[in-house]
Order: sequence, then C-alpha cells, then structure tokens
Amino acid sequence: MNLSCTYNFDMQKKYVIACSFGPDSMALLNYLYEKKINVVVAHVNYHKRDVSNYEESSLKAYCMDRKIPFEVLDTKGLNHSGNFQEWAREIRYDFFKKVVEKYNAVGVVVAHQEDDVIETYLMQKKRKIYTKNAGIAEIIKRKGLLVIRPFLRNKKSDLLNYVEQKNIPYSIDCSNLTNTYKRNEIRHLIVEKMSDDDRKKIINEINQRNKEIERDIFEAKSLGDTIEISEFLELNSNKIQNWIICQLEEKNIYRPISLKFVDEIKDGIKMNENIYFYLTNDFGICRNNEKVKIFRISIPKEIKIDKGQKYSNSFIDIDFTMGAEDRNIFDSDYPLTIKVPSPKDKYQVSNYYKEVRRLYIDWKMPQYLRKMWLGIYSKDGKLIYLPRYREKFTDKHKSVFKIKIK
Repeated sequence: MNLSCTYNFDMQKKYVIACSFGPDSMALLNYLYEKKINVVVAHVNYHKRDVSNYEESSLKAYCMDRKIPFEVLDTKGLNHSGNFQEWAREIRYDFFKKVVEKYNAVGVVVAHQEDDVIETYLMQKKRKIYTKNAGIAEIIKRKGLLVIRPFLRNKKSDLLNYVEQKNIPYSIDCSNLTNTYKRNEIRHLIVEKMSDDDRKKIINEINQRNKEIERDIFEAKSLGDTIEISEFLELNSNKIQNWIICQLEEKNIYRPISLKFVDEIKDGIKMNENIYFYLTNDFGICRNNEKVKIFRISIPKEIKIDKGQKYSNSFIDIDFTMGAEDRNIFDSDYPLTIKVPSPKDKYQVSNYYKEVRRLYIDWKMPQYLRKMWLGIYSKDGKLIYLPRYREKFTDKHKSVFKIKIK
C-alpha cells in the first residue's frame, strides 16, 4: 500500500522518530526504514497501562532486528502535578530534544495524520482557541526543536491498513476507544463517520482558514513589540490574539490563546493603568506609560526579615517596624521568610487548615496574581500570614502591621 509523505528527507542526515508502538507511529517508522532514511527511535514509557512494558520491549526488539538506535525515557519515579497530559507533553518533547542533540539529528518526526488534523481543528473551533495554524502544521519549532509531520495527508485507516498488510507489530491504546476524553468523542462520533466528501470539505475549510491566519500574522508582526494604548484598544480581539501569539513565538513559546482571555486582557488594560496578566510562567502583558507590551516576569524572590524591618518590591510594601502581634506574628517566629506560597501549602483559617490553592479559588483571585502573591512564613517554615484578596478590598483592620498591595 502506498502512503503519502509530504516531507523531503535528506538521505545523508539523521531523524529521530517519536514512536509509541501504536499503529500510526509504527507505520511511520517502518515506512522510513524501508526508504532507507537514517532514523533513531525515541520512546516514552509512562507506565500508565498494563501493556506499557510489553510495548517498550516489543519496540526495542523491532529496532534491534533492524539495527535501529533505540532511546527510551522511563518516567517511573518522576513526580508530576496538575494536568497529566500537559506534563507528559512537556517531558516528552524535552526528551526528544535531548535525543536529537545526542545524535546531531535534524529534528523529531511525529506520526500525526489527517484524522488528527480534523480532530484538532474541530476542537479549536469548539473552544474558540486561536493558534498559529488551523488543525496541525506539517513543520513547527517547539522550544528550538524542529518537529516534522510528514503523514498529514493519510487517513488513520490508511496507516492501520499499511501495518496490517506489512505484518508490522503494533499495540492499540484501549483508552482511545472510549469517549472519556473530548478528543475521543470528536474522533468516534464525528471524524470516523465522515464521508470522503465531508473530509474534503473540512480540509478545504482548514486550508482557507490557514490562508487567513497567514495574512493575519503578517499584519500582527507589523505592529512591533509595543503598541500605543489608543491603537491597542481599537484592535479587535482576533488581531490582539494574533499579536500576542506572534510575540510569544519570537521568544520560542508556543501556546494557544483563547478569545475569552484576550477579552479579559483588553477590558483590564482599558480600565487600569497598572494592570498586567500572566501569559506563561515567564512572560506577561501589561500597560505602562500609555503603551502595551509583552514583558518578562520577575517572580518575587524569597527573602528573610528580622523583627522591626521593612520590605518593599514593585508589587508590595510590608512594614514590621510597629510589630505584628495582632496578626499572629510573634517574636518567636523571627526571622520570617517572605515568599510566594506553594499551592499545596496549608494556612489556618479560624480553627481549621486549608490549602492555599483552595483559598485562592474561594477568593476568586486572578491567575496572574497567584504566581506573585506573597505569604509570610515563621522560622520553622509554617505559613503564618497570607494577605486576604478581594476584588474590591478596603482594609478596615486597625493593625499596626501594614501591608500595601501596589
């Protein structure tokens, strides 16, 4: 069976193949091997399924039989927090980059196919998320790593037929057969039921949207890295969206920006001269001196405070010179540590303890503030004071201990 490959591989260079042992990646691996492309296989074992070790050993055996270099990342023992899929994607691509550098390869080759393109586009439309590419791009750079997707013009069924006809070993991830995840639901209830005409229509729509995005990106880049506030407020949300994404990509940061978030940014900047929003852990967007710009975030550093001292940064002023006993900060607590709390740190509220992250949710604290809100810790490492956040806050407490949020 003939497969469509849209990338012109250089026979003299090496390429890393991201291989899960699923039918798509095995079709890609075998196709490139038969074309005598110089490949290295990179596999990640998440130990999430009973067959994870079987898949790793089977893939390793396939590679050994063909003298293909095999690299594996075993995630056992690696801790993760938050969304597993996001964490897995981050460590996966960090691993791919290391393998590419080790073998001086061109980049990593991934087995996304036409069904993935359609699924991704439908999810983008549903969530109203804008990215630099509608669907999936054939070639991108991720954290300086070249990512190549040469199989985007093949249906998933084409790749499955290929491995069956070639008698190539593979494994099916049973979690992909359920509708538990939104992507799976779109795959099984919409994409798999599309006729050839339906697929052609949606692919044409994706191509047309990409032409529009290309034009929008050109306009966004022409705005430069700083925009006058008057001009910024005249831009529609789509153009602001384009501008933010282009600015981040120039810093090798690739992330979707929703229109809802863009509208929050625009409303905030319209109303407040000193507001800023977090876009990533390292960059934010702010209004300053009648201009709007993307800036590198400076997270407040951890500092030590002795009794009777003051502390000030661009975000907060704290004055301990008059004491702080009425805020439950006593002589035995010094020296104090002032730092951004961990979301899982616990803070006493009345006669019970609550995680910081839950307090922030209860307080409806904006995400960008959670990364810089400071807590006060005793010398024993206990969180003893956390300033209360309210959207419209007037401090009526007659304390001699003063905190001013700028």
